[in-house]
Amino acid sequence: FLKATGVGMMQRKLAMSARWPAWDFAVSEGGRISFVNHSQLGDLKEEIVLDSTYDHKDGRGNPLTCTAEWNGTTQGGCLVICRRGNLGNFREERRVDGDTLAFALTDGNGASWGRTFKRA
Repeated sequence: FLKATGVGMMQRKLAMSARWPAWDFAVSEGGRISFVNHSQLGDLKEEIVLDSTYDHKDGRGNPLTCTAEWNGTTQGGCLVICRRGNLGNFREERRVDGDTLAFALTDGNGASWGRTFKRA
């Protein structure tokens, strides 16, 4: 995925050796989700606004226009965030099913990468 989206070799090596980040989500009234990504770059924060367009800057300061939606299920649900910016268009999907979280990132050309996590 990183190569397909134009990330250089050195950045790919750094990304592949980085520890996987921890995530914190907090849902508030009015369709907002506070998201903190505890990464190697420090804490990256995002206020996700459901069912509306909002602006966000990624960890490198690139401006993005985003839309997000939550589709709940009896076992969890799926958070989908679509992002548009100078670097391209991306779709993030976080699917919760019981104790499992599946994450997938897809670019506008269809290149995709993902990972599945199981709660301990």
